[in-house]
Amino acid sequence: MAQPATTVFSPGGNLSGGGMFLRARSSLAPGTEVTVRFQLPYLGDMVEARGVIRWRQMDVREEETAGIGIEFTEIDVPLRERILHFIESQSLSLL
Repeated sequence: MAQPATTVFSPGGNLSGGGMFLRARSSLAPGTEVTVRFQLPYLGDMVEARGVIRWRQMDVREEETAGIGIEFTEIDVPLRERILHFIESQSLSLL
């Protein structure tokens, strides 16, 4: 039997070619398989990747999840390249 779908909205977080961190209050546990949909800033296209939650960051003051770390397990090569290009362009603009 398939797990029911859960939608988590996040204002964003850290992004890499291998995964992402989402600031989100979520009860999803490490090991949970997820599909993430997000927009790359300045590029506008909605993109999608499959992944697995690898860890949760806890908010010790409120004793609840403050964010989740997701490792990409299925991501199109062109999308990964776009992500890496975006990250590189942002790094260069900080110099």
